[in-house]
Amino acid sequence: MSKNWFLDQRQRYIEWRLVNYGSICGADIARTFGVSVSQGTIDIQAFSAARPAVLRYDPKAKANVVARGHLRSRLVPGAPLTVTIAEPPEE
Repeated sequence: MSKNWFLDQRQRYIEWRLVNYGSICGADIARTFGVSVSQGTIDIQAFSAARPAVLRYDPKAKANVVARGHLRSRLVPGAPLTVTIAEPPEE
């Protein structure tokens, strides 16, 4: 199994979570994938680096939230985004 496969799954989950809930934190990823909160935060930083200005940190919520005008309206124009966690590829 490739580390990239796991990272890709977490990145897809971040996108799904933002589209459906509007926020994400490292603990969300940790709970879902069984990784550390620190790893979840690193994954969010990687997501944010690939999509500048899409996320902003909300100190009251202690979570990253969708920046005004992004993602919810632009990423999913009228169609729901479904994310499926696939089985890792066989080696």
